[in-house]
Amino acid sequence: MDLNQQVKLPEMNQRNVMAGLTGAFAIAAIYFVIKLSMALFTAHSVSAAEMQQRQMQLKAQDLQIAPMRGMDQKLADANTQADKFYQDRLPAEYSTIAAELGKLQKDTGVRQTRVTYTPHAASGGVTEIRMEASLMGDYQPLMKFINAMERDKLFYVIRGVTLTGTQGGIVNLRLRMNTYLRPGTGADAALAAAAADNGESNSGGTSTGAPAQEQE
Repeated sequence: MDLNQQVKLPEMNQRNVMAGLTGAFAIAAIYFVIKLSMALFTAHSVSAAEMQQRQMQLKAQDLQIAPMRGMDQKLADANTQADKFYQDRLPAEYSTIAAELGKLQKDTGVRQTRVTYTPHAASGGVTEIRMEASLMGDYQPLMKFINAMERDKLFYVIRGVTLTGTQGGIVNLRLRMNTYLRPGTGADAALAAAAADNGESNSGGTSTGAPAQEQE
């Protein structure tokens, strides 16, 4: 056997071993790098999900609180609007109601034969005035009268319309409606008068300013 081959054989084995170890270390390093990258990615994903969840919770809380912001100003504005409505659209006296009904009657050509007023205490300091009017006229003028009431500057709530008869093209209606006397006016006096009065105002005539006791 050649002596040189015997001498070089251990050197070749050593190189193979070194190469194998180097490869193993390289594979191990790559493995650990991959694992570390995956761990960092997972941690980042969890943090992002938690952050998104917290943002959603904060948004939900903000939506719940939003209606309460500026509540003092909203209440002040609501009171101002209510005061303006009372002043502009609620009458102060019965005479105002009677005058407005008379104007609507004249403008539409409808004849009003009877009207009663019945006061009732209502919330908010106002006095509810329940009215019942008997009207006569052609169909179109009567419809104009009702439509004009719904658009009038005074606030009316029409509760019902009843056909009571027709004769020679003339229609007879009974109209039930409400309005309100605003606070600080003649409302208290109207309630006191109604309690003392068992009759109806203005039977068979035009409207007057006297309250009527409601007949159930």
